[in-house]
Amino acid sequence: MRCRVGRHTDPQCPSGDQVCRFGTARQHCGTGGRSVAEPSVADWQYRSTDTGDPKDSSEWQGGVVAPTSGPDGVAARVSTVEIRSSTEFSSEHACEQWEALVSNIFVPVSVERVGSGEFVGSVADVEFDRFGMSMVGGSPQQVRRTRRQVVRSGEQYLVAIMPTAGSCRIEQQNRVTVTVPGSITFCDTSRPFTCRSDQWGESVVVRAPLQHVLDETGLSGDELPTALSISGSSAVGVLTRFFSGLAELNTVDIDQAAQLAGHGAGLLNSAVLLAARQHMPSG
Repeated sequence: MRCRVGRHTDPQCPSGDQVCRFGTARQHCGTGGRSVAEPSVADWQYRSTDTGDPKDSSEWQGGVVAPTSGPDGVAARVSTVEIRSSTEFSSEHACEQWEALVSNIFVPVSVERVGSGEFVGSVADVEFDRFGMSMVGGSPQQVRRTRRQVVRSGEQYLVAIMPTAGSCRIEQQNRVTVTVPGSITFCDTSRPFTCRSDQWGESVVVRAPLQHVLDETGLSGDELPTALSISGSSAVGVLTRFFSGLAELNTVDIDQAAQLAGHGAGLLNSAVLLAARQHMPSG
C-alpha cells in the first residue's frame, strides 16, 4: 500500500481490512479502494529508498512507514516521512501529527511549536540489529517527556542526540545543557526531559534499549551521563563522526551502512561508559 496526503494512490485497495494509520488519524479502505472515512491530517508526504520494486516500497503500520529487515535485523532500507503545514492544514495540525509520528518512532512525548509560521518536520528512520537511528529535521519546537508519559511507556531507551544544524537546549535530572553541531548529548527516556530548539534544527538521533546499555556498561541509571554536551573533539566525540557518516552512507549504500552498523552498539556503549567516567561527578 502506498499513501500520499492521506489517500491511497493505488487504484485498488490492497485488502478489505487494510488500515492506513497516521497518529490518531486513519483511513479505512473497503472493496475497490472506496474510502470509508476521510482522515483529517496534515499535508504529509513520504519517500522511501530501497533496493526492491518501487511498487512495494512502503506500508503504513501504526502511523510509521515500517522499514523491512533482512537476516539478523539488518535494515533493508531507510524510510522517510515529512510533515508540512499548508493552506489546507494549519501549523497547529501539522505539529499535532508530528507529535504523533515522533511518539511512534521514539517514545511518547508532547511537542509544542516555538514561534509562528510554517511548521515542517521530517524524519528518516532505520532499524539495525541492536539500535535504531534517525535523521531528524524540524521547525522551532519544544519536545517534552513527562513523568506520566514515562510511567505509561513500555521499553525505555538511551538516546544520543548529535546536531548537524542548529542547537538544542536539553534539560534532564536537574541538569541543563545546549548541544550544538559536532557535540553529543545523551538522554534517558525512563526519566522526564525537555528539548527545545529556537531555530530550524537537524540532528542524527540514535536510540538503544536502555537495559542493554546498563547491562553492557555496568552503570546504574543515576550514573548515566545525561544532559551533558560533550565536545566532538573529545574521545567520546568520535561517536558523532561515526554515526554522522553512517547516516550519510545510508542514503547512498544501505548494504555497506548495514555492515558498518554492526559496530554501532558497541561504540555507543563504550562512549557512554567513557563519558560517565570523564564527565560525571565521582562518589
